[in-house]
Amino acid sequence: MGPDNLTNVFAVLKQVMKRRGLTYRDLAESVGTSEGAVKNMFLRSTCALERLVEVCGALGLSVSEVFKTAEAHSSEILVLSEEQEQHFADHPDVFRFFRLCFYEELSPRAVKRKWKLDDRALERYLKTLEELGLAERHPGQRLVFLVRGKLRWRPRGPWMKRHLAAINELAAERVLAEAQSYYSLGFSTLTLDQRHGFATEVEGVVRKYQDIAARDYLVRDSLDQHPFSWTFALVSGDICVEAAR
Repeated sequence: MGPDNLTNVFAVLKQVMKRRGLTYRDLAESVGTSEGAVKNMFLRSTCALERLVEVCGALGLSVSEVFKTAEAHSSEILVLSEEQEQHFADHPDVFRFFRLCFYEELSPRAVKRKWKLDDRALERYLKTLEELGLAERHPGQRLVFLVRGKLRWRPRGPWMKRHLAAINELAAERVLAEAQSYYSLGFSTLTLDQRHGFATEVEGVVRKYQDIAARDYLVRDSLDQHPFSWTFALVSGDICVEAAR
C-alpha cells in the first residue's frame, strides 16, 4: 500500500473518530500513549503496524477492513477495455451484477437471493465476469476481482454511445421532479484554455466529494446518506437558442 493509500487509511480512522465524538486524547488513553504522539501519527499518516492494530482495536475495527476500505476507495481510476465496456453496454444486467459485487461488496450468493436467480443463472454471471478478465471464480460461488478503482466510462466509448440519451432523459426528468436536485444551465464565450480550466475545476470538485464519501464509507450506516448521480457537459454553441428553433 502506497503513501496515498496510507493517507486514506488515516483519513478513514479520523472520520470514524469524528462520527463517534472521540478526540485524540480519548484515543491516546485507549492505546496507552500521549496525545501528542497520536496527533503526530495522524499528521504524518504513518505508524508502526503494532500501533495501527491497537488504534483499530480501540475503535472496534480490524486492520484488514480499514485497509480494504482505503484501498477500494482510493483515487485509482478503473477504465475498462473496449471489449469489457462493450459487453456491459450490450448486457447492462451483467454490469449491475458486477456493480453489486464489486462496489457494494455483496457476495454472489447475496445477489442470487436478491434477484431470485437459480444456480445456472448465477453461474452464467460468474463465468461472464471471468471471461471478461474482471474476476476469478473460486469454490463456493465466490469471486476474486482482478481490477480495482473507481469506474470511469470512456467519454465516447460503447457505454456512453449506447446509453447517453437514456441517461440524459432520466437526469432531465429528475431535475424537474425532485426538489433536492441541482441543475445549472449557462452560456459564455471562452477560449480553449479557459474551457480546459473550467473542466479541470469541475473534475477537482468531483474528486473532492468522492474522497469525502470514501472516508464516510465505514460509518455509512450511521449517516443520513442518499445516492446521487451527476452529469456535466461543456459543449460548443448556445444550445438554449438552438433548442428553441
